Amino acid sequence: MALAALLHDATLTYVGKGVKREAQGALLLVVKDDGSVVVHGLRKGTSPDFWMSGPKPKVWTVEGRLLLEVGRPGGQCLRLEGTPAWTHRVDDAPFEAAESEAPPEAGSEIAWSEEKAPSEAPLSEEEEARFRALREWRLGVARERAISAFIVAPDRSLREIARRKPGTPEALRGVPGMGEARVERYGEDILRVLRAA
Repeated sequence: MALAALLHDATLTYVGKGVKREAQGALLLVVKDDGSVVVHGLRKGTSPDFWMSGPKPKVWTVEGRLLLEVGRPGGQCLRLEGTPAWTHRVDDAPFEAAESEAPPEAGSEIAWSEEKAPSEAPLSEEEEARFRALREWRLGVARERAISAFIVAPDRSLREIARRKPGTPEALRGVPGMGEARVERYGEDILRVLRAA
């Protein structure tokens, strides 16, 4: 699903990585083909830009309002609700919401669990060695593709990968910042670096 929408009287709630942020007003929503979600504030003085990758977002239309929710249980979550002034679908596929799944109630809380938060503890020597190996790999990929290193994977994700040392793509998806698209694109290489470090 690829979608762009301009929402007025929108409310956005993001919970994750130890913070809760909210934004209200006119917001521009973009859902990319890979399921990542980008939200830009439009009014002067509102600079919260939200970006989140992960499982495909769920989208509902309820009484003329668009409701989007994306996140992982116990992980970071983003919920956006607003009245669309304009929407554009790149494809003709229907919105992806499970038939048995009702939209969340307006004003209900979205949950975030401490267990998904990246640890703030310093890395051990072994973890630091893995972190350096991951950064070296990332730099090579970034140079080869002529992109910024943080687009491949941010430091906080690499640090958490070095700490957790996941052994499977499924375990890698549990690391904050490692959404489906990143794991699909770089997962096997990351696991190879971890095995060699």
